[in-house]
Amino acid sequence: MMFRRQGTEDGKQRTAGNSLLLVLILLLFCILKSVPLQAAVSSAVEEANLKKTVGFFAGLGNRTTGSKGNLEAASYIKDRLQAAEPEVLDTLDFFVPVRKVENSTLEVNGHTIPILPLLYNAITPENLPRDGLSGPLIYVGRGELADFNGQQVQGAIVLMEFDSGRNWLNAASLGASALIYINRGAPTHSSFIEKEELSPLQFPCFYLPEQHLSELGISLSSLEGIQGRLHCSIRWQQVRGQNIYALFPGTDETRKGELI
Repeated sequence: MMFRRQGTEDGKQRTAGNSLLLVLILLLFCILKSVPLQAAVSSAVEEANLKKTVGFFAGLGNRTTGSKGNLEAASYIKDRLQAAEPEVLDTLDFFVPVRKVENSTLEVNGHTIPILPLLYNAITPENLPRDGLSGPLIYVGRGELADFNGQQVQGAIVLMEFDSGRNWLNAASLGASALIYINRGAPTHSSFIEKEELSPLQFPCFYLPEQHLSELGISLSSLEGIQGRLHCSIRWQQVRGQNIYALFPGTDETRKGELI
């Protein structure tokens, strides 16, 4: 009985020892894993915050100076800087002239939809006549010279794929009265930049998402005899812009007066 009891006590001690060892192993494992785990959590949080920030700015739409989206973006940035508790946070306001679109539409078959003017050069805004600009609609694909073959271009309103580089110059040189880009998908910033022109060429260009074509009740494959009318009024307007600055003091007493 004594032997059996002793064996039982040894078993309990071994069991307790094994449990303690298991706890120590688990604790050591957690300690060793804590740093990369924290880093992973921190990385995930940063990624989520980045997506949230990008999503916010993307959701504002137009953020050009003086626009509603621009003002909301400035307010967001100022709030984020304020959360970091700077010593100084303020703005420097300034005025800048911008082109404001007051009315821009396309009329076809009794339907009227908004259409965006493409401001591709830095000259007087393209104001169309008070009664608008009318002409037959023609479709020229990507606007290569061969795409104009057999088309009556003089005085026409040309529909051209947005992915067409600077081929709008072909339409302008052949006597078209205006051009409307048809965009399929999300355009890139570079595709707008490549269309910019420094010369003072007055040629009305507009931009229309593909899905809006159905609202006009037209098909690009059957435009014969269909007339369109464009209206557009743009004027220069002085708007307020903002530069936002924040000052975070340094901790080095000998250099904290320096600015970066």
